[in-house]
Amino acid sequence: MTALSLTPPAVPGRTALTGPDVAFSFAAAALLLLPGVLAFGPVFGGADGYIAAGGGALIGLVVAFVAHRRRWAVATTAATLVGAYLLLGGALALRQTTVFGVLPTPDTLLRLVPLSVQSWRDLLTVRPPAASFVGPAVVPYLSGILAGLFTGRLARSVRRYLWALLPSFGFLIVGILWGIDVPAAGGVLGLGFAVVALLWAVWRRHRATALTGEELLSDGSAISGPRTVAAAAALVAIATALAVAVMPLLGAGGGRVVLRQFVQPPLNLQDYASPLTGYRYLVEDQKEATLFTVAGLPQGGRVALATLDAYDGHVYNVDQESARFLRIGPTVYGTAAGTSRTLDVSVDRYEGVWLPGGGDVRGVRFSGTRAADQAEGLYYNAYGGTLLTTAGVGSGDRYAVDLVVPPSTDDAAAERVSYVPVGEVSRVPDIVGEVATELIGDAATPMEQLRALEKGLQEGYYLTGPKSRPGHSLERISSMLTADMLVGDDEQYAVAMALMARQLGIPARVVMGFYPGEDDNAARGSLAVTGTMAHVWVEVPFDGQGWVSFDPTPDRDRVPQTTVPKPRPQPKPQVLPPPDPPINMLQDSQDKPGNNEDSDRPGENVLLRVLLTLGVAALIASLLAAPFVLIAWLKSRRRERRRHAPEVADRFSGAWAELEDAATDLGTPVPTLATRQESAQALAQTYPQAPLPQVATAVDAGVFGPGRPTEESAAAVWKHVDGALAGLHAGLSRWRRLRSFVSLRSFRRGARPLSRFSLPWRKAKP
Repeated sequence: MTALSLTPPAVPGRTALTGPDVAFSFAAAALLLLPGVLAFGPVFGGADGYIAAGGGALIGLVVAFVAHRRRWAVATTAATLVGAYLLLGGALALRQTTVFGVLPTPDTLLRLVPLSVQSWRDLLTVRPPAASFVGPAVVPYLSGILAGLFTGRLARSVRRYLWALLPSFGFLIVGILWGIDVPAAGGVLGLGFAVVALLWAVWRRHRATALTGEELLSDGSAISGPRTVAAAAALVAIATALAVAVMPLLGAGGGRVVLRQFVQPPLNLQDYASPLTGYRYLVEDQKEATLFTVAGLPQGGRVALATLDAYDGHVYNVDQESARFLRIGPTVYGTAAGTSRTLDVSVDRYEGVWLPGGGDVRGVRFSGTRAADQAEGLYYNAYGGTLLTTAGVGSGDRYAVDLVVPPSTDDAAAERVSYVPVGEVSRVPDIVGEVATELIGDAATPMEQLRALEKGLQEGYYLTGPKSRPGHSLERISSMLTADMLVGDDEQYAVAMALMARQLGIPARVVMGFYPGEDDNAARGSLAVTGTMAHVWVEVPFDGQGWVSFDPTPDRDRVPQTTVPKPRPQPKPQVLPPPDPPINMLQDSQDKPGNNEDSDRPGENVLLRVLLTLGVAALIASLLAAPFVLIAWLKSRRRERRRHAPEVADRFSGAWAELEDAATDLGTPVPTLATRQESAQALAQTYPQAPLPQVATAVDAGVFGPGRPTEESAAAVWKHVDGALAGLHAGLSRWRRLRSFVSLRSFRRGARPLSRFSLPWRKAKP
């Protein structure tokens, strides 16, 4: 059987596509790129993704077709593409940095150059929709330009047109991998691409052999109608196989494989103290102070601050891997069902990077003098529903959080635990497992065991202040569980229950937040949250119910009536580290918003900003000019080697080669097998003002004349060549002269002998 090939044979009498064929190829290339354009829409939330990807693809197609029609050199095509990228990038990908959304500014150029590399990671480390951020749109814009360029160039090829399927298909794959993990008509896009590719391939094969009246196989043999059907069927089979292979990427099974699932965001949580270390400061030092005021909180609702799932024996913290903090904008994608709510928060005495109001977030909007900085540093993890802004919040700040409140849970319906990834728990004291086993008793189901743990811990006593040590290190939890009475506050009880659940194999996490007591009523729909409303609780996921809350802390009026006894002495197998002193999260210098303000930020020093702009502009200009400078240097070096060749006769033939190369760079074909006189006569018809026949005669005289040519005669010939070169460029437009100056056509002619014949006297010694 004859194999199919991506490079069909050339057809006799066919050297180029006709005008209608070119137009159809342009339209077909655009249709091949359309699925890739549509794939970028969901991750940007609509029009921004379509505009960036579609505009980039159109730029690439136009440059490809114009370059092919005018036979541009590679350097000319690359320079045009870079120029289009910089000039149109603002309007298509960085409209926030432009004037009237169209005209690029210095800031646009400053961003476009580094974003050509950085944006690929930026798009993977923000929470969709990405239209709210400046930079990620460069990914569809740049990939569209490159895909359009190669698709358009290959689509016009007479023989290699099927290779155009590769860049267009790659464009679609990039749109999928850099997209969202929620299926969005992925199968339809893949099927649409396969149909367009099949129809276009069949039409091109038909047009490529239209002059002969029959189709050809890869080896050039004619095929009949049945074999044409077989070839088309083979293409359909290949397209089907590709569709099956990429089904996981297209989300056929209800989920889609995307790169953002495997990329670790750049936020370093180690830079911020665990909010749980500041619990004692809130309930003691700020118990009567108004931390913030919240409006829109439903009856019985809670204001989550942070979700903690990792324990190292010293502190419960947010695990970097499981949390996966991503940058978000004013809107956030989400699929969970529930009731929509908007919490309006006005900050008073609260200070920190952790934002009250987390949960199933759908959007965050800041207002105030620092709103831009707070929005720029806003991060969110959907796993724990935790919000963080690196700029921090403080007195006078305001923001609104759009949430989806899940339906109320039902213990009877919570039968099976959802085993989701949670952070690592290490160095857990043995006493935790022993007390857990004692408390659950005969409880069988996970819900029964958890309620038993909750009830058993609630039978302890609540105590805070000087008589109760803060912290939740392994030493603190061990001493609490081994004492004659259970005594502690939210911090110790919640950590103890979470560790007990983890010892039982149940994925539990600790949540810190705020909720009012029974006597705290919201006034006129708003609630002034004080430090005494700070609480810590435990959450466990159940199938069909989501995260169910447990409150193991005893009522705050359940306090011990006698002096708290000291813990019974316990033999210790090893020396344990002393308990960590409480860290005041809310007064930690690294969390204070004011300390994040840098007095040396760009914009405050005008001179530095101007110098930076000029430096980057000079760098961009240097990068753009580098290819042309290289071409000029190569041509100058070639000319000098010819003019000062060791053999004087080679200087004559080199002078004529310089003229031929100049004509070639101007786009005039030079006969390869003709003599110099014949070439001169042919070129003189195009350039009558240049004395080409006279130069050809002088060169032939120096090469073939009697005796050894002198250096003086060679120098005289080069002077005639300089005059002839001026004649070649006389009357031409400045644009055409500039194009010939940077053209690489003469380098593609290959190395030519310096003289037409090797004469015996050229090897003779002087």
